[in-house]
Amino acid sequence: GHLLVLENFDMLKLNHGIMELGYVDHQGDNSHSIHLSSTSNKDEHDAASISMTATLNTKGHLVLGSSREFKGFSREVDKSILKSIWDRAGEFFPAINNVHLDIDEDKEIRIGHRPYMPDGKPVIGFVPDMSNVLIATGHEGSGLALALGTAEMVTDMILGDPGRVDFTPFSIENRFSGTA
Repeated sequence: GHLLVLENFDMLKLNHGIMELGYVDHQGDNSHSIHLSSTSNKDEHDAASISMTATLNTKGHLVLGSSREFKGFSREVDKSILKSIWDRAGEFFPAINNVHLDIDEDKEIRIGHRPYMPDGKPVIGFVPDMSNVLIATGHEGSGLALALGTAEMVTDMILGDPGRVDFTPFSIENRFSGTA
């Protein structure tokens, strides 16, 4: 996913972070999707979904995002995605619609990978044959939204409590072997 960092950006003052859950159903719904190239076969894995996030980093710079893309391990900057992030932020903060964004001009762009599982559910649980190793991964772009629930599940697993939800669907064991 892409993030755009704007140094000394005074047009927008935040006192807390803002996160739109605009791509919760990205794999099934591309209503906020853009296609990455004209040669795209319009498959959902060739599309990027944009969800507005706005926060300040530790230096006080505005961080706008974010994108969800299914394009392997590519870390290339895609200017069309950055423009879509800017346009989406403008829907939430109309004051920035009159500001020209020159992506090539001294902007910090962050690109990171978002691990996900083929079935769309994160893996949360003990690693088979390693009873003292627990993993929580594959949340993809929903990590922040699922953090509290994941933390509660992990805590219950460590303490040996039965938990409020069935842990089985999130276990790695037999999940991708076709024997589930």
